[in-house]
Amino acid sequence: MRAELRARRLDAREVADGYEFSYPVEPEMIVKLAEFVTLERRCCPFFNFALGIAAGAAEIRLTIGGDSDVKAFLKGQQG
Repeated sequence: MRAELRARRLDAREVADGYEFSYPVEPEMIVKLAEFVTLERRCCPFFNFALGIAAGAAEIRLTIGGDSDVKAFLKGQQG
């Protein structure tokens, strides 16, 4: 699932406590991101997740963050 999400990602940017990822607003992408968050919460309960779609937006925003250790871990996972 991670490889598919990485391939569909439009943008990634650093935010104060982690990273924000952008994806196309498509029904199947919303479901895939929700599944991803559900699975990641099982192995990484220390992550903070926010999934948002603003009215009229062309992108879904997934923010993953936490303390400084989480941010360092996420930085190592980029690619």
